[in-house]
Parts: sequence; structure tokens; C-alpha cells
Amino acid sequence: MLLLFTFMVSLSVTVVVIPPLMRLAPRLGLVDLPDARKVHSQIIPRCGGIGLAIGAIVPLVAWGEMDFFLSGYLAGALIILAFGIWDDIVTLNYRWKFAGQFLAVGVVMASGVVLEHLPLIGDDPAPPWLSHTVTFFLLLGVTNAVNLFDGLDGLAGGCGVMSLAALVLLGLNDPAGTVPMIAVAMIGGILGFLRYNSWPAVVFMGDAGSQLLGFTAAVLAIRLVEHANIVLSPSVVALLLGLPIMDTLQVMSQRLREGRSPFSPDKNHIHHKFLALSFHHYEAVSVVYIVQAILVVSAFMLRYEHDLLILGLYAAISAAVIGGLAYGRAKGWRLRPNPPAGTFVERRNKLLRRFDWLPDLCVAILTGGLSLFLGWGAFLPEQGLADLATPLLSIAAAAAAAQLLGPNPRRIVTRGCAYVAIGLNAYLLGGLAPHGSSLSIALWAYVVVVVPVLVLGIRVTRRALFRVTPQDLLVVLMAATVPYLPADLIVRRDLGQMVVVVAVHFYVVELLLQRDPAGSRRVGIPTCIALGLGGLRGLLGI
Repeated sequence: MLLLFTFMVSLSVTVVVIPPLMRLAPRLGLVDLPDARKVHSQIIPRCGGIGLAIGAIVPLVAWGEMDFFLSGYLAGALIILAFGIWDDIVTLNYRWKFAGQFLAVGVVMASGVVLEHLPLIGDDPAPPWLSHTVTFFLLLGVTNAVNLFDGLDGLAGGCGVMSLAALVLLGLNDPAGTVPMIAVAMIGGILGFLRYNSWPAVVFMGDAGSQLLGFTAAVLAIRLVEHANIVLSPSVVALLLGLPIMDTLQVMSQRLREGRSPFSPDKNHIHHKFLALSFHHYEAVSVVYIVQAILVVSAFMLRYEHDLLILGLYAAISAAVIGGLAYGRAKGWRLRPNPPAGTFVERRNKLLRRFDWLPDLCVAILTGGLSLFLGWGAFLPEQGLADLATPLLSIAAAAAAAQLLGPNPRRIVTRGCAYVAIGLNAYLLGGLAPHGSSLSIALWAYVVVVVPVLVLGIRVTRRALFRVTPQDLLVVLMAATVPYLPADLIVRRDLGQMVVVVAVHFYVVELLLQRDPAGSRRVGIPTCIALGLGGLRGLLGI
């Protein structure tokens, strides 16, 4: 429950705080101007990293066990964030950038984040001078690699979610529980940020967000293999963090071969090379997601294998990706002829759109389905609601108060409250619906009915209103992977069912909210009622 609540709070806080930050960004100078190295052509706020950080840090400070490691991580993260924001505003000299990174790395290393067991040197700890040197450059390298990797909408965030999700699963046996908690908080923050960053993005995470993401992933990976799950092969870190490292190394190698500085700017990153092969923006991001998924799944499957096997696989995947792109470029291969500008044609089902009543019917069915789902969870028996009574009633009050606000703030607050309600309901139903039970069968039957209506509703909705993005591929990858995890990782609750149910209802909420101004009330009223009933039951002990 704690991990789920951490995720939902982080996600909801991020979704709520980013819009006001976007409005404030131009006054603070937190904007990204287009130039020859970038793929966007408009001024974009780059305050998403601040919203992501706020969403992730709030639950960690609220109920995290503030031990030496968590305190050190938060201190280092705030240093990275502060220097990153400064850099986003004034474009710092590289000396100041490294000064902030050195300070943050030193703080977390002082809190015990040191990679003592290195690959290929046996089971004994490495000499301190070697382990500290490797740790320093690993933390520094990954922080900067993710920063450089953040070149397309949703790219670094989506890949980061997959790495962090693997860290959660591999760290579930952490005695302190800190690794999965930090990772879950960051996942919630990233997914909330991706709500605004998927192509075409309306906000960027900036150096503050990308450096924080890389720093956090590196810190948690080291903590994982040294403390949370010491039987893991330390080479797993290469697969979990390897894609941005692979990208940075190949870019710098190419620059050196061309006689340029390894730090000179260009468009030679992996995602740029996919674009050069005439992949669309979302296609390039989706292909990179698939490569990252292969690396992360390989890390999970080979987590106890020999270092040589893991590093060999990483080298093979890197060679296949880099070599394949180089071969395609040398041969002049293109995914498609470059279309003339302005020839895009909306190809969604025009036949279906001839039925004017169909969109309203889909909305009505989905509204009823969401109300049924939330009400279903509110009346199920579940111990422990007493501990959640105050938060539930507070969120219910926020959902009710949101209905008195203007259209934009009402939609933002309603979305955050609905996300929390959906997550809690999925958790309650997952605890009372073991696989094969009548309740589980009923829940799957409900999903089978809702999904086709949801898909149909998306198909008949105009592109400007609802767009399918690479973030949807990310959700599908996660929903498809979770049910096949080993049984010992899915404790007490049908985790696969929970992921599918949450993903489906998140899309339902998005479609209803974007449909028309009344969408906020279609979502907000059942959310308020469900959370209020749950909170009252917990308060009264019934």
C-alpha cells in the first residue's frame, strides 16, 4: 500500500504543479529556444523537471524513513536540481555544472553509495581507491549521459521509467525499502511529467530534470547491488543504465574520429540518426523504447548470471543498434520517402465519424463505467481504511472544491484526484480478487467491455482532442510485462490485473476530461463520492 500511495501522490502532485510552473516559466527565463541542434521550432517552457522533482520529493519527505542514505540522496538530489535550474535559466559554464555535480556525487558517496563489488574481479570488495573512483565516474557519467540523451519528446523520461521499474522489482527485498520507494516516487513524477511531454511536448524537463533522473537512476542502481539485493550481479547496472551510456560513447567516438571536441554539439545521437532515416518523431522514440525494454528485460532475466554473459549481451545489443544505424546511413536506406511539407492527412476512421451519435454514446458508457468502478471499490470490505480516512476525505474535498474553479484548474485538480482514486480502487480490488475468483472474473469481464468502447471513443475523437503517443507504448509495455513476472514478486495481490485496470482507467479519465467542459464533472463527481465514502467508512470503522 505504501508504494502504491507513494506512486499515486507523486503522479498527482506532478500533474497538478506543472501547469502553473509553465505559466511562471517565461518570467523566470525557464524557456527552451529553438536552434540548429534541436528538433522543436517554438519556445517551450523547461520547468518540467521542477514539477517532476516536487512530485517525487513530497512523498519521500512525508513518510520516508529518513535514514542516512535517504538523507544523503535527498541532499544530493536538491543540489543537482538547484544547479540544473540555474543552468536552465542562465546557461552555466561547464565548470559550474561540474562543480554542482561533484558536490552532489560527494554527498551521496559520503552517505554510503559506493560500488564496492566490481564486475569481473570476483566476490571480494575492490580496493577502496578503485571502488570510489569507479563510483565517482559512474555517477557523474550517467548523470551527464541522461542529460545528453534527452533530445526528443518523452525519450529520456520513458526510458527512465523502464529502468526505475526494474529497480523497483529487483529491490523489493530491500530490508529498508528505500530503493523501491525512491524509484516508485520518481516513476510517478516522470509519468505525471510525460502527460505534458509526449510528442508534441508543451513542456521540457530541462537540465534540472534530466540530470536528476540520471543521478537518481545511478544512485539507486549502486544501492541496489550493494545493499538492497546483494546476490545480484553488479554487471546488471550496465543493462539498467546502458542505453544513455551507449549513446554518449558512440557520439563522442564519432566526434573524435572527425577531429572535433568530444563535447561539441551536433545531431549524431541515436535518436537523431533515426530521424535522419525518415522515422517520424514518435516512431524514433518508440524504437528507442523497444531497445530500452530489451535491455531492461535482459537485466531482469540475467540478474544472477555471470558478468561475462551480461556484459557480452550488452556489447552485442550496442553493436547491433549502432552498427545497424551506421549501415542504414551508409546504404542510404530510408523508412519512407520524405513527404512534402503539409501533406499530412488525418486517416482515422472517417466512416465511424459519420455517426454523430457515436462519440456521445462512448462518453456515456465510459462515464457509467468509471462511476461503477469507483463505486465498486468504495463498498468493498478492506482492513486498513482507518489509516487512510483523513487522506481520502481530504482528496474528496479537493475534488469537490475543484468543481467551483475555472475550466483549466478544475481539470487539473480533478485529474490528480481521479488518479489517486483509481489507484486505490485497483489496490482494494486486487486484494479481494485473487486469480480465478468470481470477483476477479467479474473485474476482467468489466475490463473486456470497457476497453473496446475506450478504443472506439479514441478512434472517433479528433486528433487535436486526443492523441496516441509513445507514452501509450510505454504503458502497453508495462501492462504486458507485469503479468509474466515471477510469482514471488507478485505478493498477495494480482499485480498484473492492477496494472491493466489502472492503465485502462487513466485513459478513460483522459478521454472524458478532454471531451468537453462537462468532462471535469463527469470525472470529478464520482471521484468525490467514491473517495468520500471510502474515507467515511475508514473514519467510522465500517
